[in-house]
Amino acid sequence: LLLVAAIAPVAVLAARGGFDVPAGAGPDPRALAFVPIVVGAVAACLARATFAAVIAMGLVGFGTALTFLLFGAPDVA
Repeated sequence: LLLVAAIAPVAVLAARGGFDVPAGAGPDPRALAFVPIVVGAVAACLARATFAAVIAMGLVGFGTALTFLLFGAPDVA
């Protein structure tokens, strides 16, 4: 069911020719700020030692701070 919900909108856009991407448009380089968050979260889940999990969660904190710096402190309220 989830797969159908994910693929159906893409199929409709492709059938109607809705994938017009302007030249030079690409992913936002600021999106790389989320890489340490994902890597740290996965590492914390897979850590066998407590100290390793604490270090991995520090990486998540660093990624969160980087997100606030690059995106201009997004509203979290």
